[in-house]
Amino acid sequence: MAELFAGKNALLAAIILNLLMTLVTAFIVLVYFQVGKGTESVRGFRSLRFFTVESNLFSALTCAVMAVLEMRLLATGGGPEVLPHWAVLLKYLGTCTVTLTMATVFAFLGPTQGFGNMLVGANFHLHLAGPLMAILSFVLLEKGQEVLLPETLLGVLPTIAYGFLYLHMVIGRGEWKGGWEDFYGFNRGGKWRWTFVIMVLASFLLCLALCALHNA
Repeated sequence: MAELFAGKNALLAAIILNLLMTLVTAFIVLVYFQVGKGTESVRGFRSLRFFTVESNLFSALTCAVMAVLEMRLLATGGGPEVLPHWAVLLKYLGTCTVTLTMATVFAFLGPTQGFGNMLVGANFHLHLAGPLMAILSFVLLEKGQEVLLPETLLGVLPTIAYGFLYLHMVIGRGEWKGGWEDFYGFNRGGKWRWTFVIMVLASFLLCLALCALHNA
């Protein structure tokens, strides 16, 4: 099997990026749960309605797992070893979700809701810095084990699952029945069907791109 890291410097850089992603995300979410912190729409468990928060939490969890395994690898000295494939795959899935978050911000939410809103305060980390940390560490540093082409389909599952949840809460129930407002604007003009297809397709293409870059 191929070696996972080109050297200790790459391994150390991966650990730093994974820890930063984990700690900053954890801090932001903890602030959301503090009394009086955050806006009314992003406070406590209400913050978990957003794919942005969910994807960053998932990615942070996968980064934490990788950081622990990488620190153990660094402490052993000796020659490079290969991390468990399940850990690499988990990191891949987390990276796919935050990559979709970042892409959605720059391709849709920024132009429709304002880049100022999308990249200020905690959103700077959730929409840009956090995803970049996950992407850079996975694509450039955590090499050695290839993501298999069939495994790219797994990266789309979080998008599909959240898509059905969003449609149920926004279209099926609606605000008047205790559901959600269309805070992402995906049903603007009643075009939720097109939006769903586009988001799933975009997610799959991003998964393929991350797979290719990681395996290169």
